[in-house]
Amino acid sequence: MKINKKILGTILFILFPCILNIQPQLVAQQRDNHSRSNQIIERYNRLRIKRSIPAIQQDTLLDNIARKIQSNKKFRKSLNVYTEETIREMLSENGIIDYQYNILEFPDKDMTSACTTFLLNDLSGNLRVGTSKNNNRNILFKTKSFLKFDHWEISSRPIVIDGLHNNSTSIKVNAINDSAKLFMKTIKKGTYSYYTTDRIPLKSDKPFITTKKPTVNKSIRKFSSRPSYDLVFTLRNDECNKYLVVVNEKNERVAILK
Repeated sequence: MKINKKILGTILFILFPCILNIQPQLVAQQRDNHSRSNQIIERYNRLRIKRSIPAIQQDTLLDNIARKIQSNKKFRKSLNVYTEETIREMLSENGIIDYQYNILEFPDKDMTSACTTFLLNDLSGNLRVGTSKNNNRNILFKTKSFLKFDHWEISSRPIVIDGLHNNSTSIKVNAINDSAKLFMKTIKKGTYSYYTTDRIPLKSDKPFITTKKPTVNKSIRKFSSRPSYDLVFTLRNDECNKYLVVVNEKNERVAILK
């Protein structure tokens, strides 16, 4: 089907200013949401400090994730029931390694009771929180941080090419990851172990009995030029391309990354 060029040009002429205007609006909405989220968390942090409870960290990434959960039906099964697979994928894509998370959705009229339950009565000292509001409904999204990512070190071995017996004029060489080391800092003290898996595990998955232990860095010097880290997780061969899942002494999953 042929489209009249004049009609197409007219449509584009009308739509183009609208398209240009969408991005600034989204940025402004995101900025307003971050500001509101910060105000809520600061308010409840003051109450937590009065009760000698560790403060909560506001996370703008969690603000954005909470907003996406509100606006996209693929994350939702029903009220306060969400699609875990897609949420975990989104956390991973945003570089959030915390495995344990909670979400609460509620109307404006329940704001005080919801925040008291979700932000004030949780005595954990390692909480990161994001919020979002759409019309008269709110979402609180929190994770528990046990470990903090520091850096990766990757060792690769190249594929050996026989130049005498290869007729190709252009040879593409892929390096194979031989080993990988993950360096992490400890936010919450504990005894950690780990395993690797092909997919992100869900809460309903059976616990995995881990036997691999990270190396503990005992030689942290105050004025050393070496990077500061607490634990080193070592992966070999095929493990390098899998998800690394960290569990604590209670065999609870606490962090996941790839």
